[in-house]
Amino acid sequence: MPPPQRSALSLGFNNKSVTVEPPPVPSSRPILRPDAAAAPPPVPMSSRPNLDAIMASKPKAGAVSQCLICRDFTGPDSHAARFPRQQLPSSDVGYLADQLCAPFSSATDKARAIFTWLHHNVDYDTHSFFAGNIKASTPEGTITSGLVRI
Repeated sequence: MPPPQRSALSLGFNNKSVTVEPPPVPSSRPILRPDAAAAPPPVPMSSRPNLDAIMASKPKAGAVSQCLICRDFTGPDSHAARFPRQQLPSSDVGYLADQLCAPFSSATDKARAIFTWLHHNVDYDTHSFFAGNIKASTPEGTITSGLVRI
């Protein structure tokens, strides 16, 4: 027969007889220097911001910043559509990147052309993943098969 269970109150919970005294206040406090309140400590020169670097990061006067949501990407999108994966003469990543990016000077347009090509030509190999047949993949293998091995 198991021993009788003790009440939680007998373990000290809800015990109001114990009082906690606050710690005593120290008898002496640190003395501040008289000039300490007048001037803050010096800031090391190495941690000060460089005004020229800050100004260089600001948008230039008259520069047109374009919202990426509003931007017209028909140029990069239609260019990327000219290179379907099945019709590429090579699975060379450098060749494909050069073909997709050559007509554009903007890094945003180059990135959009690559994104659009990947979106329309590459899928995740979910069947192999869920079957437990995960294999290593190379960029060339992805271009050839059209599947990213995850």
